[in-house]
Amino acid sequence: MKKLLAKLLFITMGTALVGCGSSETSNNSVTITETGEVKYSGKLIIAPAGAGHNEALYEAAAELKTWEKYEDVEVEFLPVDDNNHEQGTSIQVMGGEQLDIIYNQSPMQQATFVDGNVTIPLEEYLEKYDIDLTEVYGDYAKYAYTNDIAYGIPAGATVWGLFYNKKIFDEAGVPYPDDTIPMTWEEYRETAKKLTSGEGGDKVYGALHLTWPMYWYGEAIMKLGGGEHFYTADGKSNIKDPVFAQALEETYNMMHVDKSIRTHSDVASSKIVSQAFFSGDYGMFLQGTWTFNWILDQETNPRDFEVGLAPMPVDAGENMKNWGVCGTFSMTQTTANKDLAFNYIIDIIRETTKLTSSEIYADKTVPQDNIFTDIISEITKTDPQITIEQAKSVLLNPDMIFVTEKVTGPNALEYETIIKEETELYFVQAQDLATTLDNIEKRFNKISE
Repeated sequence: MKKLLAKLLFITMGTALVGCGSSETSNNSVTITETGEVKYSGKLIIAPAGAGHNEALYEAAAELKTWEKYEDVEVEFLPVDDNNHEQGTSIQVMGGEQLDIIYNQSPMQQATFVDGNVTIPLEEYLEKYDIDLTEVYGDYAKYAYTNDIAYGIPAGATVWGLFYNKKIFDEAGVPYPDDTIPMTWEEYRETAKKLTSGEGGDKVYGALHLTWPMYWYGEAIMKLGGGEHFYTADGKSNIKDPVFAQALEETYNMMHVDKSIRTHSDVASSKIVSQAFFSGDYGMFLQGTWTFNWILDQETNPRDFEVGLAPMPVDAGENMKNWGVCGTFSMTQTTANKDLAFNYIIDIIRETTKLTSSEIYADKTVPQDNIFTDIISEITKTDPQITIEQAKSVLLNPDMIFVTEKVTGPNALEYETIIKEETELYFVQAQDLATTLDNIEKRFNKISE
């Protein structure tokens, strides 16, 4: 109940703000208490994007409201809009509306906001408040930087799993995936084929793939060792590595030969999102741990099947492999009180780290004892295959090989855009594989000269 009330409190305020179309700038101020402590007042407006799927964020905000430091600060979380976050945020800031804190869901999204002059550098505030990013956030500190300048504070870190619909496996007579030994990508595709049945509106697909490039190139970067391998040693495109061609062709075949996943054009035109998995039309779904929030919330995501969890597919062997990035919180050009916003970012990340159960958070200075504990204990009641011990074994395995998700290197945003544009033409059968790879290589090498 505490979690629900915390979330409703902040979402209600955010909805009211958006509904009114308010552009009013808050009257923020800072005072010093009798004990010499800083006390802020005014309003903070936060666009949480994907971070807003985590109940712990709202619990942390409720906790901060009890601090003398923030008791006079009104905090408004805007409604979560994953699909329109970049455009909506940019329009709001460029229009001069107050928006104090935004969440960057990936390094490329952070770069997009930097390039669009939406966010501001944080170097001044890191120095002013003596924040050593490496000391506080460990290996996640690197995600603070765009063009070697800190624009974000590391927050939620992603790790993925294979979620599956037990009912579809049962009806197809296919054994559930092993929850200790990962299947190979080849076995994943074969399983998807076996799970696929029916036609038209009654069709069941073996897997749900979104239009995210990770759904085709994830296999390639897992084999090569991370998103850095989109580049050659001299910084040119490495897209001609045979591993990329193989991953592209195999995804194409799942769409057009096996028909075990929807086509790219179908997913795009139908605007299919992650929560479509709960429709019961898909056997497997590769996705991050934020999926636990959706599994638990059956009021929003009703379903008539139990969900299972297994390790991510791997290129070879029995060792678990995974990928991910770390999201960040940033301040914008229209942040009303930058000292307030910066301190709030540091504190809400720290408190969320303590409380989070569905998503790993980055602050290394506090314990994260609740990770996959509270939320899984609730999920187990309806989905008994998913247990705390099993979830930690699959997602926090100390022997897991972890690689960087997404294109990681110079001009990454432009490179990813080129990849999206050219591979889409291949997936919709507008050009062949060789032309696709040639175009990606030529276009990227031209801008990297």
